[in-house]
Amino acid sequence: MSYHADEPTIEFLNKIKVEFTTVGNHELDRSLEFLRDHMGEGECFGEIGVDSCFTDSDGRQFHGADFAISTATTPRS
Repeated sequence: MSYHADEPTIEFLNKIKVEFTTVGNHELDRSLEFLRDHMGEGECFGEIGVDSCFTDSDGRQFHGADFAISTATTPRS
């Protein structure tokens, strides 16, 4: 899993006002629930300040994505 559970990445994407993104394989490294609950909604996991919900560059608690996270599938032929 990436450093700080992708919180800095989500913070950056929020700051540049991304409207939506798509799920790639690494967004599911932990689980679909982790993607939805932590990255999407900002729900803490583990021990706060040690392995979850770090403060962002503005000193606020991580709150998750301000944008939609979408998935897509390719139809089988």
